[in-house]
Amino acid sequence: MRTHGRRVRYHCDMIKSPGSVPAPAPSPSLPWTNAAAVTAAILAALASIGALLSTRHTTEAMIDQIDASNGWSLYQAKSMKLNVLESKMEMMQAMSQPAVPDDAARVTRYKAEQAEIKVEAEANQGSGKDHRARAAKFAAGSTAAQISIALTAISLLIKRPWFWWLSLVGMCVSAGFIVLGSV
Repeated sequence: MRTHGRRVRYHCDMIKSPGSVPAPAPSPSLPWTNAAAVTAAILAALASIGALLSTRHTTEAMIDQIDASNGWSLYQAKSMKLNVLESKMEMMQAMSQPAVPDDAARVTRYKAEQAEIKVEAEANQGSGKDHRARAAKFAAGSTAAQISIALTAISLLIKRPWFWWLSLVGMCVSAGFIVLGSV
């Protein structure tokens, strides 16, 4: 392409480098905005703690429920063994056969084992119920913190401090649920 001594200007030549564009003047910040930013960080930490503890207690509740189910299965198996043994003893008696001396001791042992298994299974069920209740409180605390983070962001975007004040109330609610879950 002939330019006859003139320089051809391409579109890319007209774009100025970032250093040549003057930086915008910083906008004056409102006095409450820095506190709102710190509030958002605290709320994020509360939400993380609540979610972590909720997940932990949910996992513990599932483990306890599995242990309780296993216990009830063992209880059922012992019950079936006991029923078979008692039926055998009744049949031997009905047929005027001598009882096996070991059978009475086995019946006593099965009943004692059943009692122990029942106590342990009920304890696991109670523990699972407690963990589920705690998980629900921690989840509520985490949810309250997340809603409060949204309120803080809205307050900063629309420059209305009363949304930030609502987020502070939400932060107290979140902390309250987390404390309740810990007790």
